[in-house]
Amino acid sequence: FVLTQIASLYGITVQDLLSEIPQKPKRRHSRWNRFIVTLLSFGLVWLVATFIFIVLRIVLPGFPWEYAFLYAVPVNAVVAIVFTALWWHKILLFISVSALIWSSFVAVISSVQVQDMNLFYIIAAILQGMVIFWFLRRKNKEKKNG
Repeated sequence: FVLTQIASLYGITVQDLLSEIPQKPKRRHSRWNRFIVTLLSFGLVWLVATFIFIVLRIVLPGFPWEYAFLYAVPVNAVVAIVFTALWWHKILLFISVSALIWSSFVAVISSVQVQDMNLFYIIAAILQGMVIFWFLRRKNKEKKNG
């Protein structure tokens, strides 16, 4: 009777009181919930980009305000990296990292008007190759470990 009262006071079962390691209920996220959270996070990035776009257009009418959207793409890729690393498959993580590399280079190269700036795409291609080898190495390592 006393154990039942103590258990109800703490919101647990009598079995949890008597066992050495209490079992915590596992909180599972459904795929649909993960998908919605990911999309809402993407939407937040684009909301901030739109806000910056509007503010720059009002405050600085001559400013190239379209760069707010151009730089939102790499930020969106960072958000995608976080969520794919947490919840999704490795191939989506690979795609997210690739999107970050290429969108970052496109944003910087498009916004900086310097002669031969397009040569920086060679660096992006080398980074992409490194990412490919990194993911192949990880895939190979996972096969060996089981």
